[in-house]
Amino acid sequence: MTCMEAYKEHIMYTFNGFCKTVIRYAAINAWRDRTLIFPGLEIRLHQRRVLKNGSDINLTRLEFGALCCLAASLHT
Repeated sequence: MTCMEAYKEHIMYTFNGFCKTVIRYAAINAWRDRTLIFPGLEIRLHQRRVLKNGSDINLTRLEFGALCCLAASLHT
């Protein structure tokens, strides 16, 4: 492999890694900004908050996770 070929391969490898990082970051930010809204219920995923008719509902981590799974399957 010539020096120029090795350089091109290195550039492509670096660029592909950069693209994967940008895509992963965008996906994480999309999840953080996501809010699931139903009539009378709002689930703010990025804040780990649930609002029922505008009032906070206190949930454990397990309850919040279960609610998110169920709500996400209904929301899509």
